[in-house]
Amino acid sequence: MLGDYKLNEPNHLNSDWEHLCFTNKNVKSKIWNIIKTKGGQKKSREIKIRSDQFFDYDLCLYIDTRFTIKIDLDKFVDQYLKTDLAVMRHNKRNCSYDEGTFCIKINKDKKQTIEKQLDEYRKDGFPKEFGLFAPGIMIKKNTEEVNHFMKLWYDEVEKHSYRDIISFSYVLWKNPINLSLMPFKETYGRFI
Repeated sequence: MLGDYKLNEPNHLNSDWEHLCFTNKNVKSKIWNIIKTKGGQKKSREIKIRSDQFFDYDLCLYIDTRFTIKIDLDKFVDQYLKTDLAVMRHNKRNCSYDEGTFCIKINKDKKQTIEKQLDEYRKDGFPKEFGLFAPGIMIKKNTEEVNHFMKLWYDEVEKHSYRDIISFSYVLWKNPINLSLMPFKETYGRFI
């Protein structure tokens, strides 16, 4: 929770799960373990993507700050994690290039940063319409394969735009990994 966000207390509690909130704000919670950190957009992406560098658990369920835990997390993981990594397919777009254009249009990052990134992807042969994923809710096992993929993904975020949606598909294309796909509307609806 780096930036201007509000911490949402869970509506459902799994007592055997540890709830961690990395933040640069002074917040208190009866449920979340607050971990103070410094940084902005890229730091928040580092924590999200490289969770293996911040804590040592067998499993990590990442949820963006806008979401609230309203469900039994054990049942959720059992239902959707069929491989070592689960994400949602994006509900509006199917292409990193289209996502980059959209991010430029709504000023989500600097135009030149995104255009340079997309130009590099084009030169590398990354195809249009490869697929687009929404990692605002993500389940991942702490495995060597997943951690390697996450390192490569974060390398792209660090090098280019903090908009991690743009780079996820590129990294998947370059370094295929089996994904469990969670249905967007159903998954999103469980946390809103």
